[in-house]
Amino acid sequence: MEAQIEDLSESIEINQENNKYLLLIKINKEIMTLTISNLKEINYFSYSRKFSLKEIKEINKVFMGLNSFKEFSEFLKGLIEIKKLLINKKEDNLYINFEVEYLLKKENIDIILYPEKINYESVIKELCKEINVQRKNKK
Repeated sequence: MEAQIEDLSESIEINQENNKYLLLIKINKEIMTLTISNLKEINYFSYSRKFSLKEIKEINKVFMGLNSFKEFSEFLKGLIEIKKLLINKKEDNLYINFEVEYLLKKENIDIILYPEKINYESVIKELCKEINVQRKNKK
């Protein structure tokens, strides 16, 4: 049985070389949305993709044991912490790239995100929520 969180939204800053990205992870019942924006670009676009838990499990065999979006989210955050998650732009798309090991074999994974015009109002609301959460955590 798949345990899902009703609603979760968090933002994570990713510093990579001379770029600063914002990764928004939204979990809404049966769908997880990953959105990345380059914070250094003026009039920047965001890139996003929606996943069901089944689609995440199909990315690679290593994810077949996932029971929730939260587990996948924690995995991505761990990769960011140890600086093993890379953001690459190829043609018109953005890719989340990382390496996993399965049965002693290393495999490179690219998760493609597609461009969308950024909704500034939505990003501002998400950032305000995150600032409030960070303030509460510091008290």
